[in-house]
Order: sequence, then C-alpha cells, then structure tokens
Amino acid sequence: MRKIALFFISAMLLFAGGMADGATGKIGLCMGRLSEKGISKSGMGRISAAAIIPKSELQRYKGAVIKQIRVGLMTTDGVSNLTTWVRNSLTGSDLCSAGVTSPQIGWNTTDVTSGITITGDEDLVAGYSFDQQSSVKCISVAGVDDKNGFWVAKGDNWENRSNDYIGSLSIEIVVEGDNVPSKNITLISASAAKTVVKKGQPLQISCKVRSNGTGGDADGVTYSYVVDGQASGSQTTGTHLGYGDEESFSFEVPTSDITQDVPLTLKVTASTQGDEYAGDNTIDIPFSLYTESVERKALIEEFTSEFCSNCPRAIETIETCMNEGYSDKLIQISHHLGYRDDWLTVEEDKAYEWLYGSQSTYAPAGMLDRTQNEAFDSDVPVFGIGYPDTFRPMLDEAISVPAFVEIVQNVAYDETSRTVTVTVDMHKLPQLDVLCPSPRLTLIVLEDSILAHDQAGYSSSSFRHRHVYRKCITDLWGDSFTWNGDKATKSYSFTLPSDWNERYIETVAFVSEYAPEDINSCKVMNTCHADLKNLVSSVAALSSDKTTGSVEYYDLSGRRLSKPSSGVAVKVVKYSDGTTDTSKVIF
Repeated sequence: MRKIALFFISAMLLFAGGMADGATGKIGLCMGRLSEKGISKSGMGRISAAAIIPKSELQRYKGAVIKQIRVGLMTTDGVSNLTTWVRNSLTGSDLCSAGVTSPQIGWNTTDVTSGITITGDEDLVAGYSFDQQSSVKCISVAGVDDKNGFWVAKGDNWENRSNDYIGSLSIEIVVEGDNVPSKNITLISASAAKTVVKKGQPLQISCKVRSNGTGGDADGVTYSYVVDGQASGSQTTGTHLGYGDEESFSFEVPTSDITQDVPLTLKVTASTQGDEYAGDNTIDIPFSLYTESVERKALIEEFTSEFCSNCPRAIETIETCMNEGYSDKLIQISHHLGYRDDWLTVEEDKAYEWLYGSQSTYAPAGMLDRTQNEAFDSDVPVFGIGYPDTFRPMLDEAISVPAFVEIVQNVAYDETSRTVTVTVDMHKLPQLDVLCPSPRLTLIVLEDSILAHDQAGYSSSSFRHRHVYRKCITDLWGDSFTWNGDKATKSYSFTLPSDWNERYIETVAFVSEYAPEDINSCKVMNTCHADLKNLVSSVAALSSDKTTGSVEYYDLSGRRLSKPSSGVAVKVVKYSDGTTDTSKVIF
C-alpha cells in the first residue's frame, strides 16, 4: 500500500506542475509577492502589463527551459481573455504564451509547451494581456524596485510606471533544468562610502544580499573581502532568509597596512552554506588610499531667472557667503534657466536641466560639483538655495572633499580680432583614476556684471548679473582627453561676439566624470577660473577719462541708503558721461 501511495503522489506532482526531471526555479522581480491594493490602467480595450527581467537575473538559470508563467491578480471582476506571455521586447512576438481560462484572485499558473531555453545573453520580458470594458484594479506590484519592473500599455502604447510604485509586476517565469539552484544568495550591491580615503582611516563598506533560491532558505550569510592579496577578513550573520528576503550589512576594512597612492581592488563576497550558484556572489570595488591631495576649488552653479522674484534671496545668500571668505574656495556659474527663460538664457545650456532628475525644474536652485551633497536632503545634484545659515554647511561639505587633479589655465587675448586662446594644463594624482575613470574637460565662457533689464524682486535699476553662462567651448559634457603619464594639455580658441564686454569675460575649466546615464555620477573633480580683466588694455582708458558725478549706496534689496552701515552694500558710481559702475562693498 505504501508503494502505491508514493507512486500516486509522484504522478500527481508531475501532472499538477507539468514538470519532468531537473530542478525548478522561479524567475522574477516580485519575489513571489503580491501588493495590498490593485492598480489599474484606465480605458476600454486590450490592456497589458510587463516586467523586463535583466540578463543579470537570468544568468543563474542559463540552460533552463521555460515551463510555466505565474501571474498575480488582485481581482478578476471585469477581466476577460487573459493571456500570459514571454517576449524579447515589449512589442516583440511571443516566444511562448498561454491563456488563463478561469483566472482567480492571487496566483495563477499556466503551462507553456514551447521549450524556450534561457540563454542569459539578453533581457526577457514577462507579461500578460487582458480585455476590459472599464478600469480594473487587477494589477499587482510588489517585491523589488527596478527601473524596468513595471510597464503598462493600452494597445501597443507602452509606458514605464516603475517609478510610480514600490516594487515590480507580480509575474514569474517558472523554469526547469539540471543546473537551476534551489539555494542561492545574490550580492545585490556592495559599495564604499568613499572610494578614496586617507591612509589609516577605515574603508566603510555597505552590502545588500537577497535570497533567490525557491528550494531552500539561507541560514546565515558570510561576508568576506580580499584586497589585492594585502588584506582579508570575513564576518557571518545568523539571519534566516527565505525566498525574496533581503539583508543589509556593513563592515570596515582597516587600511593601515595597505599600500597607498596606487589603484586597488576590494573583492567582496557574500555566500551561504549550500549556495548552488556562485556567479552572483562577488562584487569588485575599486579604491585607493592617499596621504596627500591638492587644493580644491568647488564649483557652485546657480539656476536663476529675471522673472523669479525669489531669486534675489538666493543671490544675496551666495554673495553673503562669498564675502565671508568662501570666494577663495568657490567658483560660480549662473545658468538663466530652471524657472522661466529670460534674455540671458542660452539654448544649449538647457541640457543641464537633466540634473534636476525626474522632478520639475525650479529656481532659485543650485549645484555643488554636480553631485549629491551630504549636507542637504536631495537625491539629485540640484537643491534649493535658502539662507546663509543653511547654505554654509553645504559649502563646507563641498570644499572639504579632497581633490586629486590640478587645473591651470593660460589665457591670451587679441583685442583686434577679439580672439581668446585658452590652454588648459592638468596634473593628476593616482587616486583620480579610481574616482574618475572617464574624465572629461569642460571649458565654459562667462560674462560678469551684466546690467539687468528688470530683475523681479529688486527695485534697483543698477543690479548686475554675476558670472552668467554664455557659451560652452567644449562639448557640453566635456571633451575626452588622454593622459601623458600624469599630465594632459588641451588648447582652445574662440572669438568674442561684439556685444560681450571683454572687460568682464571669464573662463571656467573643470574636470568631471562622464556618466551620461547617471545624473549622480557626473561629479566635478576640480575647477579653475581665469578672466580677461588684466589682458584688456582699454580698461584704463575707459576709466581714466571719466569724471565722477556721484556715489550712491543701496542695500541688497535695492533700497537706497542714506549712509552705509555694517554689512554688504551696493556701491553705484555715476560718471559725467552718463555711465555707471556698480560694485559690492563691505562695511
């Protein structure tokens, strides 16, 4: 009787699962989870939902065959003609598909008979389609957040909704194969808080792992590291991780006995006992140790507009901080964009609005070295500029970052042809190769002290715009260049338009990382400023023939002062020929 019972159970398992020999596993980003509430796509007609499963997730199942598709639904009312499918692209033909004749709330499993084999060489799209007469909140989104975890369409008009919800579409591909791991730990991420640290200070490492095996849980994870044969260590946690569970773990790597001033690699590995796939257990982190750095000039970029009545507040904040001594450590560029275009807006400059991320653009706003700053709460490089007391900590954070590249500009000016020639010399320390593997050189022309037309929020007719972006001489995101050992040189020539005042022309050069896909990885490594003021012989002539008519003082809001008091004031000198000269002074 016992043999008959065992035979009966085995036969039922084969029939119910449609499985033959070999281990089975589930592939998806939802980690077998369903959301608490359903999501809908409005409109009548054919609705589709999908998740793009990256090839990195498919590697561990290479050689396995697709046997089933699992779909999670939050309701079935109003859902008809439900079909599950797998494709190479959202609009491609079905590689395999199956209809769901009697859909139910929760998980629905359908068998496919196409015999599609996982290659791991390309992404796969898993999805389903159904008909609706009106909006049906049947779609479930849960599990792992992924940039392609949730796509939805009416007809063939696909849109990415991955950022709108927490998680990915509740859909999984069930595969079978001899090498499908039943127990598996994946090291999702491993990163250093700083990839260049001073020798003797610990390297701070943060890791995240996930249990992907559907046939066995993980009891404890071992985190180990090796530094180019110079140092090693490991620690084990006792956490129990079921399918889809994640764990975050941090540790320190001592650096006192590790070589400095050379590129290094920290190899981090996470594993569990019985882990059946090691291809997703290790991540390499490049880093370097230093004992010396070079002086940093932080780049502050302001987004402003003459139509912005709040922008004078940010302008005053920057001016106040500059006059307090920060001008020795900062170089400023003012972009007239972000709110409403004005007469100083440059069309090519608008590409930098990408650095706002997915949020709407606004002004006043700013960036410091085009990177997130630990002193303000923002997940993108752009932040709102407030008052000095909140702005100073941001500046302090920016200028405290060590720099590992020196930049020097040699500028020449031909007054007859109005031709400017700039030669930029760069010298790097070894740590730059770790921080900036794809360096670009950017050269931007500014014009300072441009008399405003009508600045909202200012009543003074003598207000002048500072450090205004005029033109980028290099590619907008910088020119690539080749190091000759630890040095590099680039030269540029350009002609000043006749309506640009050469007395106030400035050039800003900086080296930054080139990362066109990641707004938080375009960090400026160091910056250099130069101007034509001392190269223009007409400056003396323009001033010497003038007779001073009157001198007036204004506060930063544009109100005239009968007598300057302590603080910053605007000094307006009116000459006998009708011209004026404006400057900021401190009393």
